[in-house]
Amino acid sequence: MMLFILIIIIMERIIPYKKTSFLKFDFLNDLLWYMILQTILLSHYFFDYWESLPVLHHYKLVSSYPAYVQFIITFLILEFIYYWYHRFIHNSKYMWRFHELHHSSPEVNWLSGFRNHAMDLIIGVIATTLILILLGADIEVAILIGSINNFHGIWKHSNIKLKIRFLQYFFVSSEMHRCHHLCDIKSQKSNYGNTLSIYDWIFGTAYYPDEKEYGDKPFGIGSEYPKTFFMQYLHVFRSFK
Repeated sequence: MMLFILIIIIMERIIPYKKTSFLKFDFLNDLLWYMILQTILLSHYFFDYWESLPVLHHYKLVSSYPAYVQFIITFLILEFIYYWYHRFIHNSKYMWRFHELHHSSPEVNWLSGFRNHAMDLIIGVIATTLILILLGADIEVAILIGSINNFHGIWKHSNIKLKIRFLQYFFVSSEMHRCHHLCDIKSQKSNYGNTLSIYDWIFGTAYYPDEKEYGDKPFGIGSEYPKTFFMQYLHVFRSFK
């Protein structure tokens, strides 16, 4: 993972969409609090939860199939559910409160994917685990899918100008996901896919414009957001107007 991140960092300096300074306060805040502290704590918390996954399997919907078939079925189902969940939280004022933190970053780079409220992450992990239990997928299949999503999550947030051309019809590209992080509502309500983009194309939410259409548009949520970790967490619980 660290080698992959190092490669991404180097590529962001060589072929960036936008040239940005490397060490800003936002960068250090996301690195220290979200990537290092929060990720480590939540990973430790859910370790036993994932360890118990094989024991919790009472359903065997896909377990009788070869591993590669399990992978395809499970991956497609998880991506389908993620698409609709992600679409839902963008249209629910209550769920958006937790998810808006992820969109609050004024710049989009490899580290942006780690800026998440704990509740947003916990709900996602629990939902994913429950689906895996219901499907009865092998633990190795679950780990492989989780690894793919983790690596792809870093890449799709990266500030790397690398087009994947026709593959965009199958996989979420960094360019598509950067559009999702633009501050205008129309852009944010598009490109909901996690790793696969196929459901965006199927359900009409894919947005893949020419770079000239969004090159100068700002990222974020279009309003002031606290800069520090603790204030960002508290900001989620402000009153609704």
